[in-house]
Amino acid sequence: MKTTPVLQILRMHLKITHSFRLV
Repeated sequence: MKTTPVLQILRMHLKITHSFRLV
């Protein structure tokens, strides 16, 4: 079972969103 890229993308998106909200 390989990790789906969607999970990685979602995690990256979440991090970016959090960063934007923090600013």
